[in-house]
Amino acid sequence: MFKKISARPITVFTTFPDGESAKKFARMIVEENLAACVNLIKGVESIYRWEGKICTDEEIMIIIKTNNKRLDALKNLLLKAHPYDLPECIVLEISDGQQPYLDWLTKVSE
Repeated sequence: MFKKISARPITVFTTFPDGESAKKFARMIVEENLAACVNLIKGVESIYRWEGKICTDEEIMIIIKTNNKRLDALKNLLLKAHPYDLPECIVLEISDGQQPYLDWLTKVSE
């Protein structure tokens, strides 16, 4: 007998160069049921090394709330739809939280 793998809540962090592309992506993944909720945080200043140079840019950070069962599809869409050559995709498991909220999060994006 196979055991059913249950959905676990996760958050995914990425950045976008501008509000328009961030909002378009956020709306797309919520509409496609890949996320229950997406937060857009404006005014993030990023300092990073790229192609041997130190760069400073303003970006939009987005925090995606979803579940582990949606992660592969979400990552594939991120790679296709993101304007950067190498988009950030940091995934964190949610270990605790308000249970009714976590239940909603995992159910909405199943």
